[in-house]
Amino acid sequence: MACDHCRSIDVERLYNEKPGTLFDHHSTVEELEACSEATGCQLCEWIRSGLGYPYWSKGDDRVGYFRDNIAEANGFSKITFQSSLLRSLSFEVFVLEGSRLANPNIISGRPVSPYSDSENCFQLAKRWKDQCLEHHSDTCLRRTDQKLPTRVIDVGPSDGSHEPCLKISEGEEGDWVALSHCWGTESRFVLSSNNIASFQKIISFQTLPPTFRDAIIVTRKIGYRYLWIDSLCIIQDSHEDWVLESKSMQDYYKDAILTISADSAAGDHVGFLGKRHQLAPSLTIELTTGDKLGIRKIVKMESHISKRAWTLQEFLLSPRSLQYMPDQLIWECHASKLCESDTKPQDNNSWAQEKSLKRFFSTPSLELSDSKSFQPSSRWYNLVEDYSLRNMTKKDDILPAISGLAREIAQQSGYTYAAGIWIEEICIGLGWYPVRSATAKESDEYHAPSWSWASWPTSPGIAFTVPHLVNEDMYERKATLIRYKIILEDDDKFGRVKSGSIDLRAKCISMRSWLEQNYLKFHYVRDRYDFTKTAMSSYIRKPMEPDDILCFFDSFDENTTSEKISEETHLFHISTLTTSSYTRMYALLLVQVENSPKETYRRVGLIDISTPTYTEEYLMDQSTWEEKEVHII
Repeated sequence: MACDHCRSIDVERLYNEKPGTLFDHHSTVEELEACSEATGCQLCEWIRSGLGYPYWSKGDDRVGYFRDNIAEANGFSKITFQSSLLRSLSFEVFVLEGSRLANPNIISGRPVSPYSDSENCFQLAKRWKDQCLEHHSDTCLRRTDQKLPTRVIDVGPSDGSHEPCLKISEGEEGDWVALSHCWGTESRFVLSSNNIASFQKIISFQTLPPTFRDAIIVTRKIGYRYLWIDSLCIIQDSHEDWVLESKSMQDYYKDAILTISADSAAGDHVGFLGKRHQLAPSLTIELTTGDKLGIRKIVKMESHISKRAWTLQEFLLSPRSLQYMPDQLIWECHASKLCESDTKPQDNNSWAQEKSLKRFFSTPSLELSDSKSFQPSSRWYNLVEDYSLRNMTKKDDILPAISGLAREIAQQSGYTYAAGIWIEEICIGLGWYPVRSATAKESDEYHAPSWSWASWPTSPGIAFTVPHLVNEDMYERKATLIRYKIILEDDDKFGRVKSGSIDLRAKCISMRSWLEQNYLKFHYVRDRYDFTKTAMSSYIRKPMEPDDILCFFDSFDENTTSEKISEETHLFHISTLTTSSYTRMYALLLVQVENSPKETYRRVGLIDISTPTYTEEYLMDQSTWEEKEVHII
């Protein structure tokens, strides 16, 4: 049941007026509340509860609505209700295809199917794919002579009349679809040395995990014969095959015709086709004009894929991604982002285009050559910060799971890769810190040299000190690389490492000497986001002294005293950032390795010396910094 106020929403006036023009809905909050109780109007109740009543003053607080901004010749898909106190609440609006309001593109929002395996969904996915292949040839390149991966799943004809099987490509050319998925814990249906022969004859469709069955169905429906699934196309009990194939995974996703992303499936045992159980609440209002207007709550849906470390490179390297979210289909290619709930592209402005992660790996014609964010090294910092927030079942996958992106950056930049760090940008690469210190137990297992971000083993992630879009003139590299050495675990410079070291020359001082010679206070930062346990960094708006030193420790021992820290730790200056309002000096925190040659150290953290008062020269002159060469492992 909708009240007269909601039935009187004037969609056409919304479309014709400027974005942000406020239209009256209720003159007061009391009126909104009374209307909701008297008529049982569901939309009024959503607005009342969503705006936060009764925790805000009623008085003469007017409630109005306005539409979102749109480009010419595109409809709108969002309506926002706002009180005079500037509290606001947005909803998606939608109409049926072919209705009067949809015909002139007044409203671009559309209903979503309750079933992800409906024929409408399959046709929509195929239409998106065909439009991209036909119209995006300059941005979403498609190679016509690419060889198939070493192994693919032959899904059979589109009618499903033949069972799938494993195909050894032997250099054959063709198109294929790739699958990005979460393995989960319950399903371990994988290719092995024991079943590879039988799989080449037949893989029973009914014995496959639901996610694999669904991927085969989608591949058939959109008109392709071959499907690449990592767990079924790489021999999982062969280390040699895994190492060999992992080097090609970059190309398997990059050259795939598209990648199916099973975002709604927590594991292979779940599947992603069928009835959607997480649709956002919606209602339909019959307006006074006789038109029917759908209203849908905006709910952020959980994507299991976005939490998995391996899937970051799978998504970014794929030129075309078809995402099966819990509530709808989403398409993203290098040229556009589309969703089932809206006929309007989701990135129809330049800001959204620049922020799209997938555009980090777009073709040169689409790159913004003048934008710092599109430089290869800047892309890497963005990606590593995102990557470090994701879950990883096997911690020794930390370098292999991002190796495809590293290969791509290396090809674009010509930079030299060493355990997650670019040698040509060594000072920037060393300037990382964890947003939460690991415990000694968490950080005990070896994954990479201590100077690499890959040595840090656990979420919630790491961050880099240097802003990604910093003006190069503001940033000074203070350490010089003398030599480096990486011992690989396998014959893959982008993969796992056994050990690594760097020799640097820069100015160094013991923490004890610094404390004795300077009044600046040290703040030991255990958790960047924990307001209760530690002094916060300047990134969190916590009042601090104008001149302070922030110590970010990679691991933290509860029994370690500040006296012991100052006794054993050395500051090694790597870079300085200077602006018109402040100076920030960054230094590694190093401790000498016991029973090792002199001047062999390992990294234990990073310090941020932030001061609006003093210059770098003054701080250096006030204490006995000594230039030395150190060996860091």
